[in-house]
Amino acid sequence: STRGALLVFAMLSVVGALALTIANPSIIDQHLSDDAPAGHRFSWVNVRVLGILLAVMGCGFVLAGTDLGVVAGLRDLGRPGLIGVVLATWGLGSAAAGLAYGALYRPIPVTWLLVGLGATTIPVMFANSVWTFAAILMVAGIFCAPTLVAAVDQLQQAVPPRFRGQAMGWQGTAITIGNASAPPLVGWTIDHQGWRTGFLVTGAAGLVAGLLLLVAIAVRRHQLRRRRGAVTLGPDLPPDAASS
Repeated sequence: STRGALLVFAMLSVVGALALTIANPSIIDQHLSDDAPAGHRFSWVNVRVLGILLAVMGCGFVLAGTDLGVVAGLRDLGRPGLIGVVLATWGLGSAAAGLAYGALYRPIPVTWLLVGLGATTIPVMFANSVWTFAAILMVAGIFCAPTLVAAVDQLQQAVPPRFRGQAMGWQGTAITIGNASAPPLVGWTIDHQGWRTGFLVTGAAGLVAGLLLLVAIAVRRHQLRRRRGAVTLGPDLPPDAASS
């Protein structure tokens, strides 16, 4: 029953939290020195960190919107009893991809993973049976866990060790904001336009957010190259002096 399932998973969450509390794993590598200069409590916040947190927010939006879309879609198809099976298939794709991502030698930028998550979520709107629903969602699941793992990994690299706990707390806040903002918007879309449009809105939100972040990164890198070029040429040389 729903009540039994909620109770079991809530207790599993409590047990997991207790285990982490007892183990108390360090989030700071004791072998690495923290050479970051002392500053105020938000001195660790920069453009890169904000971009990662926005990507996390977008990921949370897509995941929560997908949950809602699956329930609405399978109810409309007359197969509400298989909601759990379809969500499990989605989770299977995510779990397998998470393990594969952990084995990669070079990480994939979280923004590219968010683009993939959004792009593979949109086609779920074309599902016309439980099996096509499950198959397309399994593909979308390939980007779920890797996006979250990449965000954690890249946030830790972008933040000095002494601020890592604070940054991880803000990451949790970012994904909570994404999770909380999806149901009202996606739910309203489903009520007025149908569950298929709900997947369109959900996937498009992740896709557009990822693309905007990629554009912002490209612009910033271009600006940094221009600044480095100006410093290399010196203040007394015109910009075209290098060609001469």
